[in-house]
Formats: sequence, C-alpha cells, structure tokens
Amino acid sequence: FAPEVTIRVNDRIIGQGELIACGNEFMVRITRWYLSKNTA
Repeated sequence: FAPEVTIRVNDRIIGQGELIACGNEFMVRITRWYLSKNTA
C-alpha cells in the first residue's frame, strides 16, 4: 500500500512521494523532486 502523492507548495508541484501509513499517522517518503521553477 504505497499510493503516489504529489507535493505542492503555493500551487506549485515540487515533488512526488509515497504515502506510508504509520500507526495513526501518515508519512510521505519523497521519491522524486521537481526543482525547476518552470514545473507547473
């Protein structure tokens, strides 16, 4: 169970990761960074 999630800051996509259930909490393990400022 590791659905892909998109990490957004200020409506800009900055990366992707996997959502990991950890007891009652969820963590995101980042697998891919999009560091270009032109990424929409």
